[in-house]
Amino acid sequence: MTSPTVLYTHLLKRLVLDRQTTEDLGRVGRVWIDFSIHKIVGLECKPTGPLGKFQRRGLAWSQLLAVGDDSLLVDGQSLDSGFQRPETCEILDRQEVWTDAGNRAGLISDCEIATDTGAIQRYLYRSSGWRGRLDGTYALPPTAIVSGGSKRLVVRETALATPEVYEPGLVQRLSLIHI
Repeated sequence: MTSPTVLYTHLLKRLVLDRQTTEDLGRVGRVWIDFSIHKIVGLECKPTGPLGKFQRRGLAWSQLLAVGDDSLLVDGQSLDSGFQRPETCEILDRQEVWTDAGNRAGLISDCEIATDTGAIQRYLYRSSGWRGRLDGTYALPPTAIVSGGSKRLVVRETALATPEVYEPGLVQRLSLIHI
């Protein structure tokens, strides 16, 4: 049985609640990924209101009690306000996708995350240029990633030869029309 997943982009701005007190602790601001182990290590919670940007709190993924459709539940009493982004982690921010043969292939647009462990199940990318607009979104397994950083991911060229279509684009949809 596979674990439930959530998209990285769906975590952003999601409400963080203390399960015991039901207090609103803020919203998810940043999500920290360790590309070497393909896992979400933690996230930043920004309290709502005018002082929110000065009172950000780091949460380890392991501190999450539940990842729901509308919020993340944590035990507020056990939160360590000193948790910060580890040096090995990056923020997913439309990194360029390059192949290990030196070819630019596109941009990372999202990733699927197992809600129970924070493990990345698939990285989602779009091809470069107009082709990306027409072809749709493709999925890459973590095993296809050679290395990753704040600006780029390097993937095995062989993984891009026949990529898994995650969301069909115009080209795929038109090919389904029978005249």
